[in-house]
Amino acid sequence: MNDFSAYVYSELLKIPFDLINIISKYTEIKNNTKVAVVGGFIRDLLINKIHKKKFLNPIDIDIVTDGSSIDLAKFIKKNISNVEMCLIKEFNLYDTVELNINDLKIDIASARKEIYNAPGLNPNVTKTTIKEDLKRRDFSINAIAFEVSSKKIYDLYEGISHIKTKQLQLLHENSIQDDPSRIIRCAKYASRLGFNISNNSL
Repeated sequence: MNDFSAYVYSELLKIPFDLINIISKYTEIKNNTKVAVVGGFIRDLLINKIHKKKFLNPIDIDIVTDGSSIDLAKFIKKNISNVEMCLIKEFNLYDTVELNINDLKIDIASARKEIYNAPGLNPNVTKTTIKEDLKRRDFSINAIAFEVSSKKIYDLYEGISHIKTKQLQLLHENSIQDDPSRIIRCAKYASRLGFNISNNSL
């Protein structure tokens, strides 16, 4: 593992309920199934590492798998201990699951590819790999994933480089057309993180 991967892994092990070790056990049992922590949780860990900016403990974590989201959620629920409440909510449209363990919300999604037939409409969805799934994200800093079984960071769009330079970079030129709400998210991230919007994204 490189320095960033080792740091992220050490921080993921601090997530309550032994979550990461349960996921590791799942990937071993399911042979080639891959599971990754992705999005804001990984982004904030890396911002903390690079810029020494401490965020509050997360209240939600995003996970993506190239297998079944509900299968993973049920495995986690079966293997956690000392928990007062664990609820599973399924959302069939995008093959996603919301897992609530006490006060921690975990969103689990099966890796998917999205094609927009018209701006702002719900996309057509097909199953894919975790690396392909990252292409549908909004900004490069949110398209960084940590794959649990290999303990490696996937950073296909220079998200770590953009964190270092404090830039918000959209993944592709049709990003806003596909989902206009990303304009609002862009303003939110610029304010919250103190990042600048890249010239290309503007």
